[in-house]
Amino acid sequence: QFHLGVRLTSEEAMPLVMLAAMTVSQQLLSQLSANGATGVLGNWVRARGLGVLKGIDYGKTGQVERIRSDAIQDLLDQDFIPIVANLGWNKLGQIYNINSNEIASALCAKLNVTKLLMITPEGGLKADGFSLPEGVQASAKGVLHEMTVDQAKQFLTLNQEALPYSIRDALLHSLASCETGVERVHFVSGISEGAMIEEIFSSRDGGTMIYGNDYSVIRQAKSRDIPELLKMMDGYMKME
Repeated sequence: QFHLGVRLTSEEAMPLVMLAAMTVSQQLLSQLSANGATGVLGNWVRARGLGVLKGIDYGKTGQVERIRSDAIQDLLDQDFIPIVANLGWNKLGQIYNINSNEIASALCAKLNVTKLLMITPEGGLKADGFSLPEGVQASAKGVLHEMTVDQAKQFLTLNQEALPYSIRDALLHSLASCETGVERVHFVSGISEGAMIEEIFSSRDGGTMIYGNDYSVIRQAKSRDIPELLKMMDGYMKME
């Protein structure tokens, strides 16, 4: 059940939430291992329960209180890839179900993040049925290719009632991340092969970019970039 877009997590449902979170995390670990990378799971998210608000008991649904960003940064510095599930713990060890967008936004605020990828089944934001701010245009496929932070705020205001909660929530957390230093947020399809590469390295219309800087300024590649670029392209070249 949901209330105002927020999932109500019962005690009975919590074991299933944990199972789903760990299943996804293990799948990520398997894919990282298959590609020569090392992932690490940890209890880095300190949480507190939402409790009872205006007569609604949110049960085991929580919110971020604090994130051990220092520990996560240490792992990154050692070339480990932290996997942060949608779970958090309070001081007594009680576990809570937390919005993944909220966790991502909180991480961006603590780490030196310049790019955030919002990976969804839908991919880029669609124009159909929504009012568009001045200067925002849809592609031939009806996808909003790009918006400035101000245009994204206008888009939210113009479509308060029409936007599904999932899109509104993702946009709100994306904008919050931009305000803490993230330069670009990309909405990318999680089911379209190669969507992430296409969105970052081309101007195709599969995804939507929200930017807080001049995105068209691209620095010239340096020799130290070559290993990472080849690693990113390798899987797609093999498929061809």
